[in-house]
Amino acid sequence: MVKKLFYCRRCDTANILNIYGETYTAQCVNCSSFFRYVSNKFGKETVIDGKYQIIEVLNNEHNNCTYISLDLISKKLVRLRIFNWEYSFSVSHPQEFLHVNEKISILLQPGSVKIVDWGIENNLIYIVYSCEKVNTIKELLDMGKCFNPSMAVFILRGVALCLSKAKDQLGIGHYALSPNVIGLDANGNPLIYETGFAAQLFHDDRFISSGVEFYDSRYQSPEVELNWNEPDLYSDMYSLAMCLYSMVTGDTPLNSTHPISPEDYEGIVSHKYNKLKLSKAFWKLFTRLISKESAKRFNSWSDVTSSMNDYLQDKNDEIIKESYEVSNFIEVNYKSVNCFDIIPNIGHISLNE
Repeated sequence: MVKKLFYCRRCDTANILNIYGETYTAQCVNCSSFFRYVSNKFGKETVIDGKYQIIEVLNNEHNNCTYISLDLISKKLVRLRIFNWEYSFSVSHPQEFLHVNEKISILLQPGSVKIVDWGIENNLIYIVYSCEKVNTIKELLDMGKCFNPSMAVFILRGVALCLSKAKDQLGIGHYALSPNVIGLDANGNPLIYETGFAAQLFHDDRFISSGVEFYDSRYQSPEVELNWNEPDLYSDMYSLAMCLYSMVTGDTPLNSTHPISPEDYEGIVSHKYNKLKLSKAFWKLFTRLISKESAKRFNSWSDVTSSMNDYLQDKNDEIIKESYEVSNFIEVNYKSVNCFDIIPNIGHISLNE
């Protein structure tokens, strides 16, 4: 048995429920309307919304599961992300939320992963992305991959450029950066997932009051995680640095579980990180991004990318060349890759093709 909090869609009353098993039906304590709890963890061959057949699990994060799925209409593979019950029920206006995020994903092309479909099935929000040759940084780290510092900076420079566009054109940031929302295509170009999600949820009173986490606290800035400030440009810079940390070390920046205390941030740079042979230029970039006082971080994304360019240009040609040859570094790993061979007209997918 686990306790779940949900807000009734009809009367907006908070309900605390004792949930047994993967599905559970109950009534609102105020208006008596029925609702059905459903887990977002599905087995192979499950069909979602009559359109998407699950082929394989890609990853399982704290508020969503991502699957490789077959679009039964187009016969193409897609990346299907299904959010858990607490997350889905806590969004005040889910249809509007999803529609806005679809538009944002289109406006921020080519640096953002385009949302090709979305919906609500069994009260669970789902989002569909095209399954082009993309792995998230999280998936690559889970394979045991690490990035050399110049490669990591080169990739995250592309993320900074996309966030600069979001700031200039839409006035928003990401506010939930982590390796799970940064993808790499076969040419090493970074692609960002879910830009706009957190920007809406931080201003959704119902979602905030639910206590549901919509970012990975290990990558969030201390001023946001410890409730000192709302997320902004500077908190995104900190999160970018934490992604850089994970890419270079293969570790998460904080081993603590939520809630995180102020003391946890004092030793943010682990002994493992200190042992790495990193240049002074790298440390200068990294330490400025994680400055305790947010105002002492960079003034703009333009300043961040300029500093990254300086770092990359100071390297010798051999290391710069290595930074660009990302496609040779990436390997596909969908666990049971043979599943692609049995789908008619789909064929085998490889990031090295």
